[in-house]
Amino acid sequence: PFMRALAGLADCLWALGQDEKAVACYKDLLYLNPNDNQGIRDMLMPCLIELGKYDEAEYLFEQYKDDCMASWMYSRALLDFIKHGDSNVSLKSVKSAFKTNKHVPDYLLSKKKLPDDIPDYYSFGDKNEAVYYAQENKHAWEAVPGAITWLKEKAV
Repeated sequence: PFMRALAGLADCLWALGQDEKAVACYKDLLYLNPNDNQGIRDMLMPCLIELGKYDEAEYLFEQYKDDCMASWMYSRALLDFIKHGDSNVSLKSVKSAFKTNKHVPDYLLSKKKLPDDIPDYYSFGDKNEAVYYAQENKHAWEAVPGAITWLKEKAV
């Protein structure tokens, strides 16, 4: 219950614009539960990217480098675009992301409308996973100049 409450607090702080406090709560959660069965890393990553904390985002990736979920792969592609622009590195990352879930670009690019609520469950590669990622990360993609255009060019 404590961990769920702290995660809820972090979400609320982020929603209220208290970004640094939210990030601190997410980091505390990962410190207390480094295996991260709550998926806190998926909540922290877009915060770090939106705040321009790319070195911290890179460090977080290193902590969970074996994660192969769509959320991690698309965030990796975004961070590679931030660091390397339209390059072989970012192209390789985005192609890997497409393989994990082909539905994500439709939601990030607003080809499909996001539902108001986050899905209760999802499976690898399904539309619910794409919705979950897009709802939590679309702002991060929009915060990076050129990222949405780049994704649109690569998603064809």
